[in-house]
Amino acid sequence: ETVRLDAIENRPASPEVTYRSIARRLLVSGQPDKAVAELIRFARERPMTARTAQALTTMALATGKMGPILTVVTQGLDEAEGRERVGVLRALARLQRRTGQELPAIETLTVLLAEAPEDRRSRMVLNALLDKFERWDELDASRDKETKLLLRRRYFRAASRVALRRARLW
Repeated sequence: ETVRLDAIENRPASPEVTYRSIARRLLVSGQPDKAVAELIRFARERPMTARTAQALTTMALATGKMGPILTVVTQGLDEAEGRERVGVLRALARLQRRTGQELPAIETLTVLLAEAPEDRRSRMVLNALLDKFERWDELDASRDKETKLLLRRRYFRAASRVALRRARLW
């Protein structure tokens, strides 16, 4: 069988994909400092996107270089707008949660849910953190918002489960 040459796309990869693959290769070859530096340099050159923030978060968790990456993602949050901002907030909350900074993660998740109230996964993580720190009033308010959102979307079973969990608080 022959392979048609025009069937293979010869598109150049986006700079974001190129830098992520370079950083991944550096990490695999045993040079985590250079991998982190490469991603940070790319993140400072361009506006922060959700994919860049996720790549930085993954690199921070793989290498243990939390400080500089946390700073870059936090600074990049100011530049992001719309859906990209929600993705950057999600990556920031994940990094904060995984590094043991749960209280700032609660604040970040609260901001995220103010911008994207339909994000059920973030609401679940926020509720788990609020439950862990026994912040009952905030947990009650969060579950109330979740119940109202589910009722508005006509997900009656899920709304009744959340309402039952909310009733168990008191």
